[in-house]
Amino acid sequence: MSRAPASQPDRLRNPANDGPFTGDFNDPRPSLDGRYASKEAWLARVTEALQQLIKQGCLQAEDLDPLQKQAAVRWDWVTKRKPL
Repeated sequence: MSRAPASQPDRLRNPANDGPFTGDFNDPRPSLDGRYASKEAWLARVTEALQQLIKQGCLQAEDLDPLQKQAAVRWDWVTKRKPL
């Protein structure tokens, strides 16, 4: 089976059944916005985790800001995207 490039979302395949991706994998977990009260709550949790990684020496302090920005962009993408 060949995989579609990520730049062509209309050709993504569902790995569960090798059919077209419909945006629903029957994932029993709550959605991202169902697990966190708000974007700010999500970002607070992300920041907490990043700070722990910095303390452990896994990340540099200068990594904090770009990773927080990336987390904010991901929240927006996940919570605002339309189903395929």
